[in-house]
Amino acid sequence: MRRQEREIVNQEEILAILDRCGVVMRVAFSDEHTPYIVPLCFCYELQEDALVFYFHCANAGRKIDLLCKNPHVAFEVDRLVEMSLRDEACSCTATFESVIGSGKIEVLEATEAKNNALDRLVARCGHTGSPTYSEKMLEITTVLQLTVGEICGKQKP
Repeated sequence: MRRQEREIVNQEEILAILDRCGVVMRVAFSDEHTPYIVPLCFCYELQEDALVFYFHCANAGRKIDLLCKNPHVAFEVDRLVEMSLRDEACSCTATFESVIGSGKIEVLEATEAKNNALDRLVARCGHTGSPTYSEKMLEITTVLQLTVGEICGKQKP
């Protein structure tokens, strides 16, 4: 990172940024010639020493096709705090926080693991109470688990 003073590697600080960044993360899948970036609702948890993200999606489509070819992805989430505009062109600045990284995605097959991830996702999106999922909904929903390999944060206060 060029601006070392803005880099965040402390896990607690990274988790705090993730909590402030809302519910949408961008995930980049690898296509043969170009990346394919998709915004996905996310939640996370710590599993022993690993940070894990969860997403849900349809059972078919381009991201599933790409995932089958290569499960390694990159991700990014950010929060714009404030934009400071100035009269001189290209001299504006922003206060922001972001987290980027890479890891490996797998499809959760076990019903209990899938339900636990969905419970976390709907809670992060604002659902209160105990969610229930119909068999039909579970059949047409794929739940993805991204185990983080590399991660860092960046902020400009």
